[in-house]
Amino acid sequence: GSHGSMYAMEGLRIEELIFLLPIILVHSVVPSKTAHSLQNNALSLLPSSRVNSIPSGVINAADRRHTCGRQSKYFSQQRSHKLLCLTSINELFHQLRGGAKTEQSEEVKNQDVILRRMNELDIAKIMCSDIQQSDYVITFIPDYYLWYIQRFGQYCYVYEDKESSEIIGYMLGKSEGVPLRGHVSAIAIHPKYRGKGYARKMMKKLEKAAIADSCLFVDLYVDVRNKGALAFYERIGYKHYRKVINYYGEGDHAIDMHKALPADRRKTSELRAQDIEREELPRWNIF
Repeated sequence: GSHGSMYAMEGLRIEELIFLLPIILVHSVVPSKTAHSLQNNALSLLPSSRVNSIPSGVINAADRRHTCGRQSKYFSQQRSHKLLCLTSINELFHQLRGGAKTEQSEEVKNQDVILRRMNELDIAKIMCSDIQQSDYVITFIPDYYLWYIQRFGQYCYVYEDKESSEIIGYMLGKSEGVPLRGHVSAIAIHPKYRGKGYARKMMKKLEKAAIADSCLFVDLYVDVRNKGALAFYERIGYKHYRKVINYYGEGDHAIDMHKALPADRRKTSELRAQDIEREELPRWNIF
């Protein structure tokens, strides 16, 4: 069936459900077919033999150009189905009411951008965005983004330009491990929009989600050469936990950074640990 409508009922009044029933019925038949077609088309754009396995799901620049060319053409044909392919019926209802603000969508004061939950329709925009041409930003295969959206939607956000609908920033995150921790898998802001506090605001969203999940801490990996990112995370409270040798490939190391959350009162998760090899890292999820 349609996964988008399965968790959309929460918080709706009975009269709203009655109003939405015809839409939900259509969503469960027509758009589920459209959404699955959309998803399957995106997933078939890149041969599995072309996927780099370290880190999992990464594609190279040539494959990105090839994939974006095909995706842009396909997704542009699906614009008329946008309302029926929304991640949740709640989001649709708020749009029908005139765009009432929810936790998933909020305007950033004095800016022409919106911070909202990521959805499936953002995947092609992200992969083909100029953001992906920036240093230290990795492009993944479509099912990488899709898995995060479906499994950890509360950790995945985008900044969207209100006028152009361009994605100018995004974040992928999740909760995992023993003990449970929040993890930042990817975060990127378009160069023209940096220095405005957008990354900081997305990190606060992720930390809030991790606290709600009773995580002890948040962790992330930063390229040792990315001095700007290292300084940014230090400013918002992240500590150098350990170095992960060859994390991005032979000779390309990462710094594993931790920030203790309220559940870790003694902040033991921030105590310096011994450096390790990438192969020694535990694997908690498929990505």
